[in-house]
Amino acid sequence: MRGRRVEALGALALVGAMGLTGCARARAVTPAEVPLLDAPPAPPRVVPSVSVEEPAAPAAPAAPAAPAAPAGNTPPAAGAAAPPPRSGTRLEPPAEASPAPGPPPTLETPVSGSAAERQIRAELARAAERLREVTYASLTPDLKGQYDIAERFVRQAHEALGARNLVYAATLAEKAAEIANALPRR
Repeated sequence: MRGRRVEALGALALVGAMGLTGCARARAVTPAEVPLLDAPPAPPRVVPSVSVEEPAAPAAPAAPAAPAAPAGNTPPAAGAAAPPPRSGTRLEPPAEASPAPGPPPTLETPVSGSAAERQIRAELARAAERLREVTYASLTPDLKGQYDIAERFVRQAHEALGARNLVYAATLAEKAAEIANALPRR
């Protein structure tokens, strides 16, 4: 009996092993087809109309007065002005009437040049004084980086003043002062 029991268990183990090997076989898994998604239509764009005012044309030298045209339905003489356009047509400005390129626009500061320069130099002096009140050795690495940035802003502001770029110099001076105020003093 014992022999048959061992044989039966062996046969059962063999059948189980064969069944497991069937599960271990590689099967090709095909991905399920994914339906394409339709994207919603783009929203309508609202483009604001911009009206550009053309600068006035420079005064042209006075041309000699043309003789009065006889009344009637005669074609205009050569060199005479064209009749006004019909409504709805677009006129291109004549090449001669285009304004001559002038100097580029300049940025205005809220105060005059010398007063602005004095204000910037005063701001830079305050920022430099605040930086002198800071003990560099006691700062953390991050604060040392901020200190170096403030010094660099002061240096660049002085360079911008030398180049008469007052707007840039004022911006740099403000940033240097802000950073210097944030640093811990002795």
